[in-house]
Amino acid sequence: MMNYIAYRVFEFFDKKDNTLSIFRTINFLTLFQVSFLIPIFTLSNSILKDYVNAISTIDRIEYYIGIPLGLVFILINSFLYKKKLKGESLNRLKEKFHKKKYSLSVWVIFLTPVVLVFVIPVVYGLLNGTIRVSHP
Repeated sequence: MMNYIAYRVFEFFDKKDNTLSIFRTINFLTLFQVSFLIPIFTLSNSILKDYVNAISTIDRIEYYIGIPLGLVFILINSFLYKKKLKGESLNRLKEKFHKKKYSLSVWVIFLTPVVLVFVIPVVYGLLNGTIRVSHP
């Protein structure tokens, strides 16, 4: 699945500017993968809230976790996808995934991190009661 997403995003960026397409694809893949962690962290925080607050006395601990985690994802994606998006490996991905018309729009792929990072936490807050909607 990640190879499909990597190829589709690379294909989009390669049409725009082929000099930075690999760099942009790797950064988007990192954003895409890290955005999947937001709902997981939100759910785990709701389950383990009191336990985590008792252990951690550090304010804004998510920055101490999130920034190194993002750097690790960038390094892993750079290692894995720099080779896959060049030469013969790219031709294999093209043979496997390229179509004249795709059933999944590339914009759905680009909007997935937005939904996971912004929409899911707002819905969670509404359901949890931490976000209140006032009626006029």
